Amino acid sequence: MATDELLTRAMPHSAEAEQAVLGSMLIDGDCVKDVMDQLQAEDFYLRQNREIFETIAHMFVYSQPVDGVTVASEMEKNGLYTDATRPYLLQLMEVTPTSANVGEYVKIVRDKALARQVAYAASNITAMVQEGGASAADMLESAEQKVYAIRRGRSAQNMVPVSQILQDVMNRLEALSNSGNELPGLSTGFSAVDGKINGLNKSDLLLLAARPGMGKTSMALNVALSAARESGKTVAIFSLEMSKEQLVTRLIASEGLVENTRLVTGNLRESDWVKIAEAASALSRTDIRIDDNPLLTVADMNAKCRRLDNLGLVV
Repeated sequence: MATDELLTRAMPHSAEAEQAVLGSMLIDGDCVKDVMDQLQAEDFYLRQNREIFETIAHMFVYSQPVDGVTVASEMEKNGLYTDATRPYLLQLMEVTPTSANVGEYVKIVRDKALARQVAYAASNITAMVQEGGASAADMLESAEQKVYAIRRGRSAQNMVPVSQILQDVMNRLEALSNSGNELPGLSTGFSAVDGKINGLNKSDLLLLAARPGMGKTSMALNVALSAARESGKTVAIFSLEMSKEQLVTRLIASEGLVENTRLVTGNLRESDWVKIAEAASALSRTDIRIDDNPLLTVADMNAKCRRLDNLGLVV
């Protein structure tokens, strides 16, 4: 690639979309609040567009009217005004015939800004690899964190009015009413527990706490096994202490009703082997995934769970 081409190559952006967004706000002050909810100043690639957006954002915060004249005056007050500012503001309003499509313009600007963030992250990752100052595992974790930070920053949800949520709640209440005594979520396998928590429901965060040696792991595995067997869904188990072999041994003990001590020591009776074989057969028909990497981070777990299509429970 020629040197001149390298010097002039620009990052992903759409000057037309940026201009259309700014032009929409200048000709229609009512759409300013919608744009402010979706974009930030750094989403604009061109410096002049970014300065205009920052000016409009400042005026919006202080409830000042937004149009070509007021924005030019504010930029002049802030020392951002040049001889080309007023002609450029007029150009923005001229190239934007209507603000009706401002939502589409915003999507384009956001998409280009996201592409730039990915490019910056890729550049940083490449530089980190070339420097070689860290281990491959550390570089991998850093790379995942950079990508996860981009995804997290773009996953913000809009505020939703109660009137919009009511219909979903009414539909859910109707479904629960028609289901009779059926649990709204997955069963834990313990009827007394199900009666208290109404099963394992989506978005629930349930903490199982007790002193050491009280059976927390055994109960958690029993819940995981019951959920996988009864629902047919995938159950993910992350263990930072016990190995996957130890966990599966406990599952066999629970499913086959064999004392775990005899499984650990190998002091098995003839009847135990029949129970073990039946338990192994039953476990093989469930979709339980186990990860016993003690160095797992929350980002790692999140990434692994995203790859599971039929995920029903995470332990």
